[in-house]
Amino acid sequence: MCGRLDGNDPAADEKADRVRDALQELGQMPGMLSVLVNGLQQYLHAWDSANNDALDALEALDEQTQLIAPFVFAQNVAAAQIAISALLSRVDQHPSLRLHVLALFASALRQKVTAADLRQTLLVHAVPRLAASSDAHATARVVALVASVWRKDAGTEPAGRVGAMAVRAWARIVARNPRVWRDLAPIVVQLVEALKARRDVASEYAWAVLATIRDLAARDAVRYADHVLPLVFSLLRYARDALDSSTLALAVDAARLCVDANADARGVWAVVERVADASGAAHSAVARMVACVGAHGDASDVYALFRQSVLEQITNNDALGCGYSGALAAFPPAEVMPLLGARSPAQTVHMLDDGAALLAMLMDHEVRIMRRSALTGGAVRTSDDT
Repeated sequence: MCGRLDGNDPAADEKADRVRDALQELGQMPGMLSVLVNGLQQYLHAWDSANNDALDALEALDEQTQLIAPFVFAQNVAAAQIAISALLSRVDQHPSLRLHVLALFASALRQKVTAADLRQTLLVHAVPRLAASSDAHATARVVALVASVWRKDAGTEPAGRVGAMAVRAWARIVARNPRVWRDLAPIVVQLVEALKARRDVASEYAWAVLATIRDLAARDAVRYADHVLPLVFSLLRYARDALDSSTLALAVDAARLCVDANADARGVWAVVERVADASGAAHSAVARMVACVGAHGDASDVYALFRQSVLEQITNNDALGCGYSGALAAFPPAEVMPLLGARSPAQTVHMLDDGAALLAMLMDHEVRIMRRSALTGGAVRTSDDT
């Protein structure tokens, strides 16, 4: 009955009065039932104090798990979200409640009347929080729930919106327990194969899977680079045309993050350069990769030659040069300036107009040279005077 008392119900006051009358007739109750009665009385008192605002009244039940639980099914989405948050806080304090709360969330997900926003909150944010590296049994049950949602939406082909939410939930579980990756990896491989085969894939689902790959690389590229890079290489080589600009950007960013974690920049660039002419978000991602090549790597002659070849590839192509001029700021000035000097003044000005970071780097380099010259000149004059 508590779950029905919300601010959107015009008969809420009448219902509250009926509950009060029933409680008075019950009188003193023994055992666990007395706890329920006391909690219900606290809620009704808070209901009056909050001017019949169910959201404020829920604060009185913060410690009453058995009374908070019904609000997960409330038609008032805000009240349901407050109840979910309260239950998750209780689980943090009492891990033994994980499976009980999971069963409650699973029941709410199965309700056809559950609002879309609430379903997303439950699946993507709430359910993954019940997984833990220290509780293999609870984690397995959480994975089983998410997998059942994914299978129901996916069938035999890559899924749609609900499947995308399931994948994002899976990724959050991996963040809490990395061993779950072995369950998620086949889902990612399935999408890659579907894109390579040019099968129809919902853009939202493709984005969710690619975002998961990118997030894995961002979280722990050392651990996941051996898994992420082959998937990205396969996509960029054989399925570029099946990716839109945003998903292509996610793939390139995943590769770049692996380079940041000391993956071989030369091997990664050999694949990423295939999409150097991309536009939109993908163009920005490739520019970040170019900057990574300039800032990353060792001091060996081999890497210096590779970096020089990337510079020449960018600056010798007018269509690319302007687009990636900002990324050139990450390269050593001594390598950039000779290549800029070989261009016409109009081309150089055009590149500098498009890359404030490059202009700032060149100005800083010139200032350093002028400062060094001034100090050297001063020292010489002092020597002559002596």
